[in-house]
Order: sequence, then structure tokens, then C-alpha cells
Amino acid sequence: MLQFKKFLAAMLTSLPLLAGAQSLDQVVSSASADLQKATVELTAARAEVEAARLPLARKVSELEQSLLNRRAELAKLQRFQENQLVELNALKTEAKRLSDAVKYTDSLITEYARAFRSRLNFVEEPRYAAMLDAVDKAGGSADLSAADKFAQRAVLLTKALERAESAQGGEIIEAKALDKKGLVQSGKVALIGPVAMFASASGGAAGLLQQELNKPDPTIAVLDKSLEEASRKLV
Repeated sequence: MLQFKKFLAAMLTSLPLLAGAQSLDQVVSSASADLQKATVELTAARAEVEAARLPLARKVSELEQSLLNRRAELAKLQRFQENQLVELNALKTEAKRLSDAVKYTDSLITEYARAFRSRLNFVEEPRYAAMLDAVDKAGGSADLSAADKFAQRAVLLTKALERAESAQGGEIIEAKALDKKGLVQSGKVALIGPVAMFASASGGAAGLLQQELNKPDPTIAVLDKSLEEASRKLV
């Protein structure tokens, strides 16, 4: 009986230990299951991250390449702009040079027009009056381009050359003059340098022309008969 009591006491003493061992196994088993589940979830998360990382990496690479391309394009455009600026400055310099040349040429034509007018014989003035007025008007016009202004004013140079060629050896032109009675006579004038010899179409008046104040036409100076005859022969 005593031995049975000892066995029973030993069994009762070992019951908490057995219960603790069984509880520990359950904890270990649960932890192992949680670990396995976490491992599976981690593997899945890693796979998901990797799957998302590759497109993102490609996108980042594309964006970086696009940035490089844009920078290269910007550098190219900046170089082009700099070259354009250099060309623009060169064009401005050339335009100013040409503008100054045009202004200088225009001033030369103006001076030449004054000189040309001063060298005209008074008999010639009616022939060139309209042309000289047009040259002066074109010079003062703000509506004409530089090319049109030069074209209209350059007529003076052409006329001056024609006059110089015609004046070689003398020139005969149509003219009117007042005779000694103050009557207007139509005829021709022989220009020999500064001298103008007139002979009327009727042959009744001839002589050296002179300009008098307050008279619209030149007058025929009274000359020796021989000079009058010479005037008729010249004309």
C-alpha cells in the first residue's frame, strides 16, 4: 500500500511537467507554421517586388536616356542659337555698312545734281528742269525704298552722260528766244561750250543768246551782221 502511494505521488508530481512539455510542443509547432507562412509570404513579396522592379528599372533607364537626349538637343540648340547670333551680328554690321554706303551715294548724287544744275547753260535749263525736280523730290521722299530712290535719282547720271556725249563738238537743240522787238521766236540753238548761238526758224532773227532779268525766255543779243550770219550757218 505504501508503494502505491509513492507511485501515485510520483505520477501526480509529473503531471505538470507533462502538461508543460505538451504546451511547448504546441508553441514550437505554431511558431514553425508561422515561420513557414511568413517565409512563403516573404518569397511572394520578393517576387512581387522583383516583378515591379524590372519595369521600374526600365522606366528609369528610359527616363535617364530621354534626359540625356534632351540635354544633347538643348546643347545643339544653344550652339545653333549662338551661331545664329553671330550671323545676325554679322548681317547687322553688313546692313549698316550698306546703309552708310547708300546714304553716302545719295549725298553724292545730291551734290552732283547741284553741280550739274550750276553748269547748265540757261538755254538748257528747261530741258532738264523736270528731271532735276524729280531727282530732288525722290531724294526727299520717305515713302521710297533705298533701291527705288537710287533708281529714280540715277536718271541724273544717265542724262549727264548723254549731255556730255552730245556736247562734244557742239550740240543743236530746239529753243525759243525773244527778238529785239520782244517777240517770241522759235528756232534752234547751237551750244558751243558756254556760248549759245540762236537762229529762228523763219531766218529773221539770229545771234548770241543772253539771259535777262524778269524775262521768261532768253533774248537775242544785237550783233554784227557777220555774227548773225555765222549763227544761221551754225544752226
